[in-house]
Amino acid sequence: GALSQLSSYARQSENRTQVIGGAILCAVLLVSFTKIPISNGVGAIFAGDPEGPKLTAEGLPDFASYQDVYVAEAFAYTVTGPANVRSFPTSQGTEVLYSLPQGSFVTAREVKAFDPSSQWLQLADGQYVWGRNLEPLETIAAGDAAELPDFVRGTWSSMDRCRGFDADHEIEIGPHTIQNYGPSATLASISADDRGKPIYNVTLDDGERRWFGSYVIASDEISGALYIDIVGHMEGDPQPFYRSDTDCSAVIRY
Repeated sequence: GALSQLSSYARQSENRTQVIGGAILCAVLLVSFTKIPISNGVGAIFAGDPEGPKLTAEGLPDFASYQDVYVAEAFAYTVTGPANVRSFPTSQGTEVLYSLPQGSFVTAREVKAFDPSSQWLQLADGQYVWGRNLEPLETIAAGDAAELPDFVRGTWSSMDRCRGFDADHEIEIGPHTIQNYGPSATLASISADDRGKPIYNVTLDDGERRWFGSYVIASDEISGALYIDIVGHMEGDPQPFYRSDTDCSAVIRY
């Protein structure tokens, strides 16, 4: 066939110069008839993702035009090794803002990176981390199959008046939603930590913006208090909430 004839032709010593020259000419034409500069190398012609972040004419990350393109829902992750957090999903041209300690838990959502062969995730605070040092926790349920447990559903109060404040704050919890006095949270999935404790991954909305997070929910059998702890949130202990008919004598005082 034609392929075997071409192979035989190329093996003849008197024809090798023409074959090599033709290959070089093809490479030059390929670069010449593209908008990608030669400084990027021929490999860069095939490197981009049409829907992903753009590069500049010099082949560098174009931070000015960057917009998040998500490729997965938000999930809880465990940090398997020290992970540097940056302002964009690339290490090229970005500085380390802070580092996540090994063994900690975070909520993150995968985005399209400047390098399509590299996995980067956006954290709940809007910054980015390389995915190599994060491992997703086991998913117990997702979508419509994910529900908040019966014991947390209903109306809960901060019982601030028992501590001398003028008014209470209330939260309303349903099978798939947590309506706080600030943003509302919609359950997306349920993960489990290394001890099997459920972690509830949610999408939050305050009417102006949407973001994501993860909650650990627990109750105190003695006081009946409900605790909603934000995964990765380091500022103090979670606030207790109580059923509205709870007596002030059972409220935990700070």
